[in-house]
Amino acid sequence: MFKKTLFALLSSCLFQVMASPWYNTYDFGPVVSQVVSYKDDPVILRGHAIEFNQRKNKVTAYYDSGSMNFRYLSAGRISFKGTPWDGAHGGNSIIEGDMYLSSSPSLAWAYKGSWQDPREKDFGPLPKNYVHYKGYYLHGDSLVYSYTVGDKVSSVFEMPELNNEGVFTRHFSIAASKEELLLKVIDNKDLKLGKNYFIKASEFKIENNGQGLHFIRIPAGSKDLHFSVSYSAKPLSEIKTRGDLQSYTQGSDARWPQVINMKGELKGYESDYFIVDQIPIPEKNPWGSFMRIAGFDYFSDGDKAAFCTWNGDVWIVSNLNDDLQNVEWKRFAAGMNETLGLCIVNDEIFVNGKDQITRLHDLNKDGEADFYENFNNDCKITKNFHEFTFDLDADKYGNLYFAKAAPVLHGGRGFDETHEHHGVVYKVSADGKNSEIFASGLRAPGGMAINEEGTIATTGENEGTYVQACKINYLKKGDYAGVLHPGNGMKETDKYQDPLCYLPISLDNSGGGQVWVPENSWGDLGGNLIHLSYGQSKAYTVFQEEVNGQTQGGVVELPIQLMSSGMRIRFNPIKSEEAIITGFKGWQTNATLNTAINRVRYKGKKMLRPLEVRSTTQGLYLTFNEKLDEQSVKSLDNYSVERWNYLYSEQYGSAHFATDTPEKVLEEFKKRQSKAVGRIGFPKNQDGEKVYVKAVTLLDDQKTVFLKLHNMKPADNMKVSYAVKTAGGQELNSQIYNTIYQLAEDNRELADMISVADLELQEKINTYPLGAALEMKSSNDWEYDVKVSRLLTLQLEKGSLPSPFLGQGPFSQTYEGYLISSENDKVKFSTLLKGDFHFELNGKTVLAGKEFNKTISSDHIQLAPGAHKFKLTFKSTTEQESYFNLKWQGKKFPLGPISPNSLRHKINAMADEFKRMRDGRLKMAESRCISCHKTDDKNLMPEFYMDSPSLVNVGGRLNKNWMAEWIANPKKFNQHSNMPSLANEQEAKHIAEFLASEMEEDKSESIKGNSTIGAELFYDLGCISCHTRPEETQIKGERLLLSNVANKFKSQALKDYLLSPEKLFKWTKMPNFKLSETEASDLSAYLLKKSGASQIADFKADKSLGKQLFSERGCINCHGGDHENHFAAIPFEDLEGKRKGCLGWRPKINFGFTGKDKYVFRTLFNDKKHAIESQSPHEFSERQIETLNCNACHSRDNAAAKWESFANDIKDLKTHHKDRGHLDQSRPQLTYAGEKIQKHTLQKYLDGSLEYNSREWLLARMPSFPARAEKLAKSMALEHGTYQLNEDEQGSSEQFTVGKKLVGTGGFGCIICHDVGIEKAMAAFEVKGVNLQYSADRLNNDFYHRWMMNPAHIVPTTRMPKYADDEGKSTLPDYGNDAEKQFEAIFQYLKSLNEK
Repeated sequence: MFKKTLFALLSSCLFQVMASPWYNTYDFGPVVSQVVSYKDDPVILRGHAIEFNQRKNKVTAYYDSGSMNFRYLSAGRISFKGTPWDGAHGGNSIIEGDMYLSSSPSLAWAYKGSWQDPREKDFGPLPKNYVHYKGYYLHGDSLVYSYTVGDKVSSVFEMPELNNEGVFTRHFSIAASKEELLLKVIDNKDLKLGKNYFIKASEFKIENNGQGLHFIRIPAGSKDLHFSVSYSAKPLSEIKTRGDLQSYTQGSDARWPQVINMKGELKGYESDYFIVDQIPIPEKNPWGSFMRIAGFDYFSDGDKAAFCTWNGDVWIVSNLNDDLQNVEWKRFAAGMNETLGLCIVNDEIFVNGKDQITRLHDLNKDGEADFYENFNNDCKITKNFHEFTFDLDADKYGNLYFAKAAPVLHGGRGFDETHEHHGVVYKVSADGKNSEIFASGLRAPGGMAINEEGTIATTGENEGTYVQACKINYLKKGDYAGVLHPGNGMKETDKYQDPLCYLPISLDNSGGGQVWVPENSWGDLGGNLIHLSYGQSKAYTVFQEEVNGQTQGGVVELPIQLMSSGMRIRFNPIKSEEAIITGFKGWQTNATLNTAINRVRYKGKKMLRPLEVRSTTQGLYLTFNEKLDEQSVKSLDNYSVERWNYLYSEQYGSAHFATDTPEKVLEEFKKRQSKAVGRIGFPKNQDGEKVYVKAVTLLDDQKTVFLKLHNMKPADNMKVSYAVKTAGGQELNSQIYNTIYQLAEDNRELADMISVADLELQEKINTYPLGAALEMKSSNDWEYDVKVSRLLTLQLEKGSLPSPFLGQGPFSQTYEGYLISSENDKVKFSTLLKGDFHFELNGKTVLAGKEFNKTISSDHIQLAPGAHKFKLTFKSTTEQESYFNLKWQGKKFPLGPISPNSLRHKINAMADEFKRMRDGRLKMAESRCISCHKTDDKNLMPEFYMDSPSLVNVGGRLNKNWMAEWIANPKKFNQHSNMPSLANEQEAKHIAEFLASEMEEDKSESIKGNSTIGAELFYDLGCISCHTRPEETQIKGERLLLSNVANKFKSQALKDYLLSPEKLFKWTKMPNFKLSETEASDLSAYLLKKSGASQIADFKADKSLGKQLFSERGCINCHGGDHENHFAAIPFEDLEGKRKGCLGWRPKINFGFTGKDKYVFRTLFNDKKHAIESQSPHEFSERQIETLNCNACHSRDNAAAKWESFANDIKDLKTHHKDRGHLDQSRPQLTYAGEKIQKHTLQKYLDGSLEYNSREWLLARMPSFPARAEKLAKSMALEHGTYQLNEDEQGSSEQFTVGKKLVGTGGFGCIICHDVGIEKAMAAFEVKGVNLQYSADRLNNDFYHRWMMNPAHIVPTTRMPKYADDEGKSTLPDYGNDAEKQFEAIFQYLKSLNEK
């Protein structure tokens, strides 16, 4: 019953916004401006769709305002497509209705008798002496165009009209034709006028150029012309003209007379320094307008403002007084194209859209715009979805500025067709008559600001092609900011203007706008620059310095909580303590609401913060705006400094690089196929290289802290963490991020408080291996083990061993090493406990207890940045379950297990010795010892029971010549082979002759595959991670050669093998990629073609002798079959570590064991035989992850995926899919896999039975290893302490409702980046999120919550936003802003979808 109710609850649609697209019923008025496409016709870049109501039907006429061409008349309304509408990254609005009439894009008005368009591309409007579009007037439901024609500037008014009979008429008024004018009536070769279509002019004869172009000729000197041209599918009689169209240019009755009154929310957020009120937004309004506030400005009275929306509306909002109790919204204008900026100059509204800057005029003062004046449309445009025109700002002279993006390709990398206006700050003169490029070299500047004098333009920026990281540009006229494309003609070697500062992804993943704070506003913030982050929904105060003529600076976060993204900010011209910050959700952001208007009020209290940072040859001077406590200042533990550089290249953004990274390494990274995540050249921490603070002092002003730094030098980013107190005792604990290009000379003398040698000794710990040293003992002295543990976790089932080197009964474990803290933080530790636990940190007991199935926790402990020595002791017995999983929690990260990346240990010789014994056990198992040395013991480690390749139909599958060479010397072809050499060359030929005769079906028929597609598949699947190219014959590192594939396989057998590698060898290491028949054929064709250069010589041998040798050498023991076996060996239990048999000097069955291998085997048999005969299930995963080479495709701990290092080897094979491969192709890391993925789902991933693909955009595929799946999934869960630990709680109907809302655009907006079932992500860009429908099935609940609370703590490079603050609160009101409860509601909702 419950499930039926649940399904009924969810049977509507996943998201309200998806139920019925708002834009299908959006009332934009009589006309809307859009880029418009119709089939394969040339796109109308400056299109106008004019909507008519013909009885109950809609008909739309389409004009091109760049040329004033009438282009189409079609049934229905325009079909909105593209990012502002359906979220698609690509495409534009289209005509889908039946086409009634179309006209080619020749000139609308001939120029000097020619109909030829002078533009090579129509990116810009026609030259003004051809046609100059001045705007349009609205009169009721009618529209009147105003434009001029010709060298002598004849003024034209044009009104399109459709009557109820379907007659389309264009009415014209021309005061005076100052020269002969030729007006195109239609240009369509397919029209047969007077037969299948009828056109008639009221005054002039319609002429024909003989090629389908019909026109009328207007003599020079004609005055007071008022005429019409009608179009109809039926014969026309009398034409009704409209007379003088100027009578329609004075305004008319209001189209949207309703006023919406709303009440705001005061003190939605309050910090020590700011109050944030929420100005209400009429998201439900009579016209179905999707209210995403994209720009705004105040009127001069400060009580009223104008706001524009992304979909082209402008609203005037009144009564923005103190109490916000009667906020009045009035729709003022609509129908403009992607209006992302608005500016008010002298109380006139200017709106910046994709196609033009529009000045809006209310001619009859009824509160609505009647004239949409084309103030300036010089800036060129294309059809690309990403060339947004951001913001609109004015200098004190009235000149206007906006930032125009470059035409980024779908997916974020590279550019579409470009021109010189792409990626620029564009300037338009105060009268609108002139324009110019102010600065160039931008990619995606989300907003901008201009100083009063109009000499400095700042912009935000989004990392991407030639943008190393988000940044704040600080540009003077003529500056080039570094983003090159064919349109601006720049080269990689050209000098570009460095930004004021870079912002790492944790700070800003998509920049918004800026503002210069008025001098009398916000206390000592007056005169400073504020930068907004669209991606992180934050505001930052910007500090700057000039050294040697170079401007540089950084940011400090402001304590302001925004309810949506940070895009635009303006200060109230009357109330200097007030500012408004607006934003919306349109692409990736952590914004809570679709849109918000945050009124930010300064409380008057000084905001304690660094005022400036000065960079010198000696270090940093941090000047605060309050006197500081000297004792707190002088503790070196209260500071940490890191720095890194970025790489400027055409890749999407940049990894972090050490400042001394060799140029050769940087050049290699430039050539890589994808953004590298590996951090090169500095210790293995998360941000950058450590900068040593050698001394610190407080200067005489009691406000300036001098940090003396070792090896001070420029850096693209520096992160300075500090924890000090004011003289009054208030804590200041924050970070500064800055950029340093130049260092000022500094002769200050300050003695070091610590030597560099001591600092290096401390820092050296960071270079120690990851993990903890672990010593284990049992009650027997001879049973002990030493190893490295990745985690401070143990989970044992009753009867399981903590180590194969220990026996049953009581045991103890001692973990030792160093815990790395990246910041000064207060942390606490806890664990669920089943046993006796004792944890010491820096020599002090932090947590201890002896419990069974109870959680113990520590007090909060202050940890300074750096390494902290620890010792953890755990005692238990195999006679019961044993468990601990040490977790920690800080102010800035949620409770979770301690990552291997936070653990270090000293190299331990004894651990190395036991590692060799562990490797020896595995080699013994992989050598299939028990295939010959039989045993009835079923408790050996699983690898002992591995099968070997079946010889069924071996003669039909494999080529005889290859088999002979393989049998004689397997390692010639596979350096990792466990197959012994058991015959000389001649004997091997006899055996091969015999095996070739074992044929049930000949698989030699040629493959009908496409080798070109196969090569692309080889690239997509990452085959290069484990193999060399098939044409290469030289071994490269650990990778396997493919150069003998054609020699080995018969054609169809290779295809069969690729389709199902495990069919004849269950424990094969070769992954099953679930290839289709076609894919297997294509890949086979490629491998056979490229590996067939050299062939092995043919031979003839004795089949009977081969059969005899086959039986005598024990081949059947491993490979099976029904032939006689004449090979006998002693039982496994009777083996001893003697120098005979396989371990002898000259073994008949030669596995190629080295002397070291044999020594380890003998040690195991003689001293540690119990370890051979025992197993520890939780160790299986560690062995198999290495055996299966999982690190080839996945990063794990501090090891980057090998794929990236080898990708250049096959870059010529790179696939260019039409709709795939454009998003980031990084595979998920494996560091937390056993904690992250539920065991049952992990098993399905590994055995290939999972029915869904949560990352469908990846070209790579998760392979399957069915024989290992069950044990590997369990072992990974045990290793992370999650096996059978999570309880499956049943969600409530309330959680389903709240969760559904939260994933939609009315909540956290998960649908923007993530698919949810069949609903596609609205605006995934460069990086896409997993399909959320399956998250509750995939993720363990604990990991899910840890991820949601702070994604970057788990994956520092993630694009996933952080929605919870450090107190666990979100900005959404559900469950009292409790983020934990909100996230659980989402989890339960997603779980219900998966169940459904």
